[in-house]
Amino acid sequence: MDASIVLVDNESKYLVAYERLLRPLRCKILCAQRRSDALSFLSAPRIAIVVVEPCLADGDGLELIRIARTMRPPASGIVVTAFPSPLGARRAGDAGAAGYLAKPFSGRVLVALAERQLATWVAHRLLPTDASSGVR
Repeated sequence: MDASIVLVDNESKYLVAYERLLRPLRCKILCAQRRSDALSFLSAPRIAIVVVEPCLADGDGLELIRIARTMRPPASGIVVTAFPSPLGARRAGDAGAAGYLAKPFSGRVLVALAERQLATWVAHRLLPTDASSGVR
């Protein structure tokens, strides 16, 4: 698949685990432990999903989802957090996240959510574009 998934978490052990779980989806996987490092990945042309911890050492992880959705409209986000709350879930939804997972969570849940988001991303890319307006 020509899609990319951006994984962002403060802890490398989670990045390794997420990458291992998502590898069978055959996407390019880009990992970062800092918001500032992940920003450069968002300019890539085929970002389909951003999996992010909302509380990063150098800033708001939800901002990465907002940026990805602005730069690559079919992109979506999945928020993974060790400190779940109703307010956090609402903020994740407001940022455009398609999922909000509390650590620890089942790897199957993450993979299923990623598969659904990839299917949506692929479908959106296959929609014809109205060349005169740029609207799909």
